[in-house]
Amino acid sequence: MSPTTSSFKQYHVYSLRQTLAPNSPFTHALVLTSGDFLHRHYVEVLSVLLLSPEPRDRVSELRVTVQCKGTGGTAQLRRDMYASVDNIFPIKDNMLHLHSGTEIAEHEKADLQGKMRRWLGI
Repeated sequence: MSPTTSSFKQYHVYSLRQTLAPNSPFTHALVLTSGDFLHRHYVEVLSVLLLSPEPRDRVSELRVTVQCKGTGGTAQLRRDMYASVDNIFPIKDNMLHLHSGTEIAEHEKADLQGKMRRWLGI
């Protein structure tokens, strides 16, 4: 079967099709891969940040809160979740539910971009 064009979008939250490991707390991922690459036929692995239901620690310079609609955000989540910019993860695109994507808020994108630039030194 030939690869198809990805319809995933950068800075959108998607639900995982299955857990990554038994007892894994991760149910959602935030796609980081640029839209310039998402529409190419050969891209099957995406760079994502797995969203944790609990903050990992208090290092706020590496953490971004993704707010659910209920607390003023834009993501279709049951509760606020947390992204760690020091935990970029490669994932096959077929591990994500395509139709579950919702965009994060503009201030969350800006916070994420600034923290990633500092983390990666770019």
